[in-house]
Amino acid sequence: MKRPVLVSRLVHPGLGGLGLRPPRDRALAEALNQCSLPFVALLSVPTTVAPWVVSREICYTNRVTELAVLRTDRGMTQAQVAQALGVSRSLLGFYETGERPVPANVRARLLAFYGASESSGSSPASPSVLLRSNREHLNPAGVGELNILDGVLELYVELLNELRFEPCALLESPFEAVAARSQKAEAEYEGRRARAWMSSEVASFADPLEAVNRVVMVFQLPMGADLDSAPSGFFFKHPQAGLTIAVNSEMTLGRQHFSVAHELAHALYHSQSLSGIVSPAVIASGVDGRERFANQFAVEFLMPADAVVGAVKALPGWASKAPVEQRVLLVQREFAVSYSSAAFRMRNLGLISQDELDRAQTHRPTAVAHSLGWAPSPLDFVPDLADRLAGFPACMQWLFRAGIDEGVVTVGDVAETAGVSTEAVRRMLQPAEVEPDDVAYERYALT
Repeated sequence: MKRPVLVSRLVHPGLGGLGLRPPRDRALAEALNQCSLPFVALLSVPTTVAPWVVSREICYTNRVTELAVLRTDRGMTQAQVAQALGVSRSLLGFYETGERPVPANVRARLLAFYGASESSGSSPASPSVLLRSNREHLNPAGVGELNILDGVLELYVELLNELRFEPCALLESPFEAVAARSQKAEAEYEGRRARAWMSSEVASFADPLEAVNRVVMVFQLPMGADLDSAPSGFFFKHPQAGLTIAVNSEMTLGRQHFSVAHELAHALYHSQSLSGIVSPAVIASGVDGRERFANQFAVEFLMPADAVVGAVKALPGWASKAPVEQRVLLVQREFAVSYSSAAFRMRNLGLISQDELDRAQTHRPTAVAHSLGWAPSPLDFVPDLADRLAGFPACMQWLFRAGIDEGVVTVGDVAETAGVSTEAVRRMLQPAEVEPDDVAYERYALT
């Protein structure tokens, strides 16, 4: 049976020729000879490799096993792996091309050497494999959620095929990639452009999580409350499921809104060259250009400069003369962001002074709301999700329900894959207070 595997190759843009890394890599040579499907994605490489560009494409072949993919994904030669495991290079080559069966104990040693497992080892396009290079930004909770997401996306794709539905998310970004060292003005321009583009799909940006969920899949996953070590979110480009975003559900809702906009920037403008990025909750000084771009994009996407200035000018008379913390609170609630984000945006636009910013930062938004006699805002609290499934995209929950109704999967299948109890799945099966928009889902059905 032929199965899809990812292979690497070197392409010289000027000469158009092929080269292999390493040149005598038999497994890669065998795979490249059988590749015929279109180009999928570029990977970032050290500048010392230029002008050669590493590319990856999906090929259907029964001659290369996932063991060859795992090795080349880690930039290792057959000779290096063979020496480390105490086998001959030629024997390893036979294992990788499938010419000889791999003994169970040898396979276990190889997977352990590559840091993979039976589940992740056979899925080189899965988040847990492609995001290994971001491990410094992943705490144990984040790693666990990525491993669960592997199985969830696999089940999701299986249901799409069985029920003949199209993916909920875009498979490719409609925008051109931006340079890693793009300027602030470009990030702000793209933030405005993306917001205008999404306006055709989204009636309101009052709930940024729901708005972004109209074009990419958005997960809220518990990745840790200690934001010094936990990621704020990540994006991943799955070849069949499409552009996927996850935000840390253990942050306040206001911070989650900023995080989803940040990851949207990666998905729209960096997925052309990267399969995934993990974003730390605390951005260190000297952060790379992509993270700066995503931050600047998110600010303009969520709080367009002209809209914020207009909102401040339109404040009622009492508010325009109110203490700065009350003005910040009004802007925060208008644009559904965190109190801190609203304060910094107002300072950057010259709407408040540095002294006023410092003063505003000494107040908690819940205390400011209390002083006005207002109820606290959900933006200032961590959402109370009943279970992990509650943080899954609505269209994925809908597809799980359809799969169970059609007998394609069982309640137990979904529970085991999502890492939740069967009771959680049965809660998901209960009629929602607001049923999914049938019109919205018509575009997912294959005719």
